[in-house]
Amino acid sequence: MAFMRDAKNLNWAFVCTDSDTAVPTTAIDSYTDLDDNVVVAVDKKNVPLAASQLAEGAQFKLVQRLGNKLFASPLFTFKSASGADSVAAVQQVTTIGSNGTTAVLLDPAITSLATAAAAVGNSYYVLIEKNDNDEANRAGYAPAITAQVKLTDPNSHAGTDAELLQIRLAELLREAIRVNDQLEASKPATKGPKYLRAEVLVVDDTTKTTVGSVTLTLTHGSKLVTSSGTLAAMTVGSYIVLGQDVYRIATATNGSSDTSFELDFPFAGASGTITGGATTTTAGFVTAANIGNLTGVGIRLTGTDQHEFDVDRHRMYSQSRFSVRFAKDGEGVGTVAVATKASEGLGDWRIVSTDIYTSMGNFGQRWNGDVPAALRDTASTVTSSKSYAIIEVAVSSDRKELMYSGTATQKVRIYLQDEVGGTPGVAGVTNARLIDVFLPSGQSDITEA
Repeated sequence: MAFMRDAKNLNWAFVCTDSDTAVPTTAIDSYTDLDDNVVVAVDKKNVPLAASQLAEGAQFKLVQRLGNKLFASPLFTFKSASGADSVAAVQQVTTIGSNGTTAVLLDPAITSLATAAAAVGNSYYVLIEKNDNDEANRAGYAPAITAQVKLTDPNSHAGTDAELLQIRLAELLREAIRVNDQLEASKPATKGPKYLRAEVLVVDDTTKTTVGSVTLTLTHGSKLVTSSGTLAAMTVGSYIVLGQDVYRIATATNGSSDTSFELDFPFAGASGTITGGATTTTAGFVTAANIGNLTGVGIRLTGTDQHEFDVDRHRMYSQSRFSVRFAKDGEGVGTVAVATKASEGLGDWRIVSTDIYTSMGNFGQRWNGDVPAALRDTASTVTSSKSYAIIEVAVSSDRKELMYSGTATQKVRIYLQDEVGGTPGVAGVTNARLIDVFLPSGQSDITEA
């Protein structure tokens, strides 16, 4: 149970675990009456409420056992309640040019050999402004990641396709974004993107030549790709698709014994493996034969988990949010579109941890502030292996202060903890399940997802 400040209203939050012991029907007077971390709705006399006892205007309290102590909320006046299962967080996805499906080129001006030749040497940049709730942004300014490049031609432009330079431009920008992204302060567990990942997308009708039924091992920031077996023959200047990300091949393979090759640019994704053999996962295609069939080239920018979140220090959770500008020599070009908006989801353990953090009065303070940002629940109720359904109750209560007296509208949040492998049953109640007490029958099927 925790006292919260939220939008200037007084709020309370609870994290409720399962219990194998039925809640008593008589008044709860001691912590021994409940299992640890159990939350129970009671009346004025601390008698647990049974299902359907709450209606608008009725008064109730919430009690919870934490260790060898029993905590109780103020007396609330019930208004309404709603409940929902946990929902996974969603990362923001923004595309420049083609999204990998639509036939849109990264720079619409590059449509012929003549315009492609004229574009070599032009300066392009991508500006990514950070709009999320990380520590730097709360300081009052909007930091940005800037990637600026001059378009170069890898294959001596004469006699090649215009689409070749579209891919080259996308590769140059991806690498510039990757390098500047690595200046972020975060340290991912697996070496890879910190704030966001950039990928080169193409729309192509060509049947690709697979690299073979092998597993490719890639390391973020490295050009070297190793294979679990012999690779099919690929020539310098061919392109390989890694997932959906496109790379130009810098070293050839002979199709008989080679088990490694190098990319023209360092790998920009997270370190890991990709399985070959299917054109939708990993495939090579030859520049001379296939590049001219491209109808779309673009860059996909995907946010990563909020990199500054730390359960013991920086507990202001949000997904990465950003705005993007793409320009050539200062003039806007291409199509920038937000394909997916970021969402924190619902019931993520980081959201619950943030609520506990703010409940201590630490809202807006950093981990090295005067008030230590320690977990309120020493029993480690909130862990990275759990997600939570939620019951949100709208209530009102009297507020009496030195210069003010009135009624405050509040929200009480009850998080229902997932017990992996356990039997669902919030508070272990047979006669007073929290779900049944607060929610109408149409919503009584939420689970501790």
